[in-house]
Amino acid sequence: MKIKEGYEVRQVGEEYIVVALDDTLEEYRGMITLNNSGYYIWNKLKSDISYNSLLSDLMNKYDAPAQVIKADLDTFLENAKRVNILET
Repeated sequence: MKIKEGYEVRQVGEEYIVVALDDTLEEYRGMITLNNSGYYIWNKLKSDISYNSLLSDLMNKYDAPAQVIKADLDTFLENAKRVNILET
């Protein structure tokens, strides 16, 4: 899975904002803000990566219970799928 072409993250102050570019503007007119962990996930999803690889990477990076990391990742991915910016 990976983020579809036509979306980029821009830093505005201390926030990360997902913006649609050119042709994707008609597909998506919303705005997504990312926290630091969301930004980390986004960058991992720039290249095709499996769910298990992404989950493993997050568990190695963050000192949190596995069920919390998994739940947060699942929420991120569900939201990305809901707004149609994730290729699976």
